[in-house]
Amino acid sequence: MNSTALDQSTDTAPASNAPPLKIPWWTRGDLNAFFGLAFNILVNVLTLTSLLIFVVHVPTGSVISTVLPALANTRKSLEIDWRAGVPVATSGRNGVGRSSG
Repeated sequence: MNSTALDQSTDTAPASNAPPLKIPWWTRGDLNAFFGLAFNILVNVLTLTSLLIFVVHVPTGSVISTVLPALANTRKSLEIDWRAGVPVATSGRNGVGRSSG
């Protein structure tokens, strides 16, 4: 086998006219994962609430008025953090605040 045949067979560079890779945004399994995660979170919150009320004997009013809103605030805080990070990631900046220049 000559060296030119070997060089041609090991060439793995993609062709310049190859179509771009298309990744679907939503597939059938994503819907299952979405509802599975939502159900899992619901079960975790109900378990946490039940354990606090019946095992640890935290007053029901405290759990309903303190713990459950705190869980909602945590979710909202994570959503706000994610939404703030998207423009930073797409623009190449280092932070979200005002520019110093």
